[in-house]
Amino acid sequence: MARRLAALLAVTALGVMAGCSPPNAQSGSGPIVLGGVFDLSATASTLGKPAQQGAQLAVDEINSRGGVLGRKLELNSADEGCDTTKGVAAARKYMSDRAFMLFGFSCSPVALAVKPLAEAQRLPMLVTTATATEITRPAAHYVFDSNVSAADEARSLTNLVLPRYHPHKIAVAYVGNDYGKAAADGVKATLEAKGLGSAYQGVEIPLDATDYRAQSLILARSRPDVILTVVYSTPPLIKALRQASVTAPVVSFSGGILEATVTPLAQQGLLRGFASSWYAPTELGTRSESTEMSHFAQAYQRRYGKYPDSVALEGYQGIKLVQKALEKAGAVDADKFVSAMESLNSVDFGLGYPMSFSKTDHSGPEQMSLVQFESNRAPDDDGLYGSVKIFSAPSGS
Repeated sequence: MARRLAALLAVTALGVMAGCSPPNAQSGSGPIVLGGVFDLSATASTLGKPAQQGAQLAVDEINSRGGVLGRKLELNSADEGCDTTKGVAAARKYMSDRAFMLFGFSCSPVALAVKPLAEAQRLPMLVTTATATEITRPAAHYVFDSNVSAADEARSLTNLVLPRYHPHKIAVAYVGNDYGKAAADGVKATLEAKGLGSAYQGVEIPLDATDYRAQSLILARSRPDVILTVVYSTPPLIKALRQASVTAPVVSFSGGILEATVTPLAQQGLLRGFASSWYAPTELGTRSESTEMSHFAQAYQRRYGKYPDSVALEGYQGIKLVQKALEKAGAVDADKFVSAMESLNSVDFGLGYPMSFSKTDHSGPEQMSLVQFESNRAPDDDGLYGSVKIFSAPSGS
């Protein structure tokens, strides 16, 4: 009996010791495991699938050059389904498997649900696609976002739209979740700060909506000068607007330049004149003026047989940011990784606006450009976006 009790106590002690060790501690020469969380099957799969592909392309390129700190990167991919329960379950599975960090996140509600869990488990988390402002504000020690927050995107996009369209009334059609509401609130706050609060009109669209006729009729009656859209499926909304005789220019938040948006709009003859906020100050194409952007577009096209879009770029650049921070940390260690991330300043991969982080600011870039499509032809022989014009906001606007 005494021997059985001693054995039981020993097993219990080992379990306690294992539970106390950091779940992200990795040593040895095995791969550095990144727990990817992407929507691969539901509402935001048009975000998740390209982001996962862009990230995997970067991982393979880095590994072909020897990896990071002498070790290979390994990107695993779990389907969040834009569902908080599935996202949290995926994160917990990675924690039990002792992944070094969490990576990706297509939907803001999922990222927000996982945020306190990652913080409690001291597990680094880099969000590359979801943009709800609350992901990094207030800053959590282990959680970062390499994308522009919804608040910063709203401010930057509004400041681009005002001189471009000179609107007296701006309508925002937004999906009714954390992402859509944060973006709409950001537009409203920017207008109010300029004394233009009365120009704002918000029209909420249910997350599961497939028919936009009701919202289009509301917008038709209000006669806005420009419509900003924050939705996961833009083509049906624009089609419904045109069928309701709404002719105001449509400007999308950055989700509007997905392959799933651009191609259908081109096919329906609705692309010309459409505009969207854009992640970079230069174009994405195989002949881009940015050597790094051109390389990415060519490599992605060779790998997947199609041209990349904005979220593919976000996944790709996110992995390069992980590489940069690991190299600066000099070790596969969660706290050293966080310190390295917080010390990165004006990191420029030639793929987007420079990113800077600090102890109090865990979101990277704070600025966007505006891309306007000049024809209904897309893709062309240079890339997905065809003929476009890019308008960039002054620094700090």
